[in-house]
Parts: sequence; structure tokens; C-alpha cells
Amino acid sequence: LFHPIANSANYPGNYSVFQHRNTLYIKGKVVPNTYATLYDMTGKPIIRSRLEVSLLNEVTLPPVAQGIYLLRIYQEGKSVVIKLPLRQTK
Repeated sequence: LFHPIANSANYPGNYSVFQHRNTLYIKGKVVPNTYATLYDMTGKPIIRSRLEVSLLNEVTLPPVAQGIYLLRIYQEGKSVVIKLPLRQTK
């Protein structure tokens, strides 16, 4: 059973984000041409992924250290930034 590590209730799509090992699960309404970009706290992009039109998307993470990261979800000319506490991946 996974528990969300972050939510975005104030944005269309109402995203929830879960982490299991080296995978992020992004739950929420996704339309065509939606992208998710993960940034470290210095603003350096770690990974960019095009999301599928689905209620649940999986994004495989590269090796990252434990810490706080920012996930930007961009769709239909708008974006939301979600603060994520991630566990270390290998």
C-alpha cells in the first residue's frame, strides 16, 4: 500500500505523487502534451518525462540522493510545482 508523498489539490488534475524505490507514480488527470520535470533544490533539471493520457503515470528515476525535490507538471499552458521529499534511489 502506497501513501502519497505530495498532493496538489488546488490544480486541475488534483495530482498525488507516490515513490516506490526508483519509480515515481503520478496520479491525476493528464491531457495530451503533459510533461513532468523533476528539479533538485538548486533548480537543476534531473529528468523530464512526457506523461501518458491516463490517471496513473510511472516515471523511472535516475539515481538521486535523499532530499527535497521539485516536480513541475506542465499542461495546457499552465504548470504546478509540487515539493517532494524523495528517498535515495540506486
